[in-house]
Amino acid sequence: MAADELFDVDVEEVSRDLLPPSKRSLTIVTWMWSLLKPVQDLIDDNFDVFRPLKIQETKYNSQKIVFEKIINNELGIFSSPLAFIETNARDTNGAFITNGDTDAFFVANSSAFLDDFIGDAYGLITEPNFTVFVPNFVFLSLSQMELDELNATIDKFKIAPMTHEVVGF
Repeated sequence: MAADELFDVDVEEVSRDLLPPSKRSLTIVTWMWSLLKPVQDLIDDNFDVFRPLKIQETKYNSQKIVFEKIINNELGIFSSPLAFIETNARDTNGAFITNGDTDAFFVANSSAFLDDFIGDAYGLITEPNFTVFVPNFVFLSLSQMELDELNATIDKFKIAPMTHEVVGF
């Protein structure tokens, strides 16, 4: 029996089963069903709304933990403080353009308009999708070649359009 079947409760059926056979008239069964309807709503919300969100969150967290383990193994860090990943919330399909006072958001495919807008003093804000924080005692000891190898490892396991940066903490 799957977990979904275990918690699949049919309130209409339960309301009939809770009543003795002599009390199973349509009116009483309907009244009983109306009493149990809030319970059905809770069950539906839990397993149709909250549960998929928790499953998605758990998958993301487990992928992040594995990714952090790969990075720590690559750097040879096996005890605290460990390297960790922090996600930066931003849209991967566009870019923010700023002149210091105002920000404007452009979709990545509007490159002709984007080139016109960048012009003089405008700059492109390129905040990465995620940041890899490496302990300073390791980060400062990395040669450029080791840093390139770390970036290659990150590029190997990250989702293609995502950007990243490696910083010390």
